[in-house]
Amino acid sequence: MSASDALDEIHALIQADDYSAAATRIVEARATGHTDALISLFEAICVYEAGDDVETLRLIAEFLASSERPEKRPYALFTAALCLNNLGLIEQSLELLAKVPASYPDICEAQARSTKELKDQKQGLQFFSVIRNN
Repeated sequence: MSASDALDEIHALIQADDYSAAATRIVEARATGHTDALISLFEAICVYEAGDDVETLRLIAEFLASSERPEKRPYALFTAALCLNNLGLIEQSLELLAKVPASYPDICEAQARSTKELKDQKQGLQFFSVIRNN
């Protein structure tokens, strides 16, 4: 199977929310020598859906370091920001969200949620200081 055919098949499985089958095809594609950076992004999607934020970040970093697909960059940054938010790294999440175009779907909601969470964290830390010292 050509690299293009493999990518198309994986993409179709992801579009159908069949992440398990897509992950299997990704392993097969890598085993046969397919090295397109898009495979890392597709794998990141599958891993994200499985709930592994750290591995998703690793795969997105791999994709961004080797990709020549600027049209996929906003998606990768947005997903990375969600992972960072899930890990409690709210400031870093907001930093990446600032790099995503304002026209990107759900960007305003994600920024508002992260901003509120950061504010809550800072207030929580203030209360923690008072509680700890009493």
